[in-house]
Amino acid sequence: MEKEKIKENEIYFLNVLSTLAEGGFYGWVNMGEVLTKKNGKLQCSQRVLLEVKNIVSKGFFDTYFELKN
Repeated sequence: MEKEKIKENEIYFLNVLSTLAEGGFYGWVNMGEVLTKKNGKLQCSQRVLLEVKNIVSKGFFDTYFELKN
């Protein structure tokens, strides 16, 4: 993916994180998945993690995403 698009995706997810309160939910409609904000990260399913890994940088991914328990 192009660097510009990766940066745009990262800005988008930072906006999502900044608007959610702790424990808040974000619905990724076209994937039919719900992400939850916990400890400043978006917790999500393995399916979402695989998708996100392709659209953001590794450092961003490691900092802001984790597998939902």
